[in-house]
Amino acid sequence: MMADDRFRAPEDSVAYKELFDAASEGDLKRLEAALLPSLNVNALEADPLEGRSALHIAAGWGRVSAVQFLLAHGAKVDLPNSEGETPLHEAAFFARPEVIIALLDAGADLHRKTGDYDYTALDNVLKYKHMVTPQQIATITLLLDRGMDVNAEADHWGSTLVSFKRCVDCRQ
Repeated sequence: MMADDRFRAPEDSVAYKELFDAASEGDLKRLEAALLPSLNVNALEADPLEGRSALHIAAGWGRVSAVQFLLAHGAKVDLPNSEGETPLHEAAFFARPEVIIALLDAGADLHRKTGDYDYTALDNVLKYKHMVTPQQIATITLLLDRGMDVNAEADHWGSTLVSFKRCVDCRQ
């Protein structure tokens, strides 16, 4: 099922806004209060460009406790957002190794690729980056230690992470 077929939170819903805000802040008391029985923990934001779930948001902000809370309350670990990215892709993009560990331990698919461009979590670490930070190195190391193949085809053009990085390096 595509992300667009999934439940989207009503744009004007105060309850869902509170859920998404609590996830971004990692405030467990607020998150517990916000997760009303009438809410769908896997709802995507109404914005068709973002379309992230509370789990995507918590993962991107590096809120490990919120990620664990949401998973314990039924959040789907591999739920795609509007762009086909899972919470693991989000955590990798923002170089959040602690969150990546929690997601992988909960069964996240390490090799899952995104929608149009077929990016893996490993690809997402360096996507749109012109320099590599220590946090990104830690994230790459973690993903490789958990079984990612640095030579695996990275995108729909047949590039690998290694060839992509060489291309970026040659332009600098």
